[in-house]
Amino acid sequence: AYTDENGNVVVKLDDKENDEIFTMPLTVKVALPEGKTAAKANGTALDTFDEGETTCVYVDLLPGTSLTLTVE
Repeated sequence: AYTDENGNVVVKLDDKENDEIFTMPLTVKVALPEGKTAAKANGTALDTFDEGETTCVYVDLLPGTSLTLTVE
């Protein structure tokens, strides 16, 4: 995961596996940048939770895809 030039978090799940075989999404835990407490994926608000002082979200990603989270 990385923060793009607009301050959004981009989560990319790269693999070298056959995309015709690996078709089930994987759940990935994403830590939001410091000071951010909310995130949206495709315009839909995600449930957040705290781990210590870090706010996190879970997202489901198919191997070989990426997802951009808008953070607030």
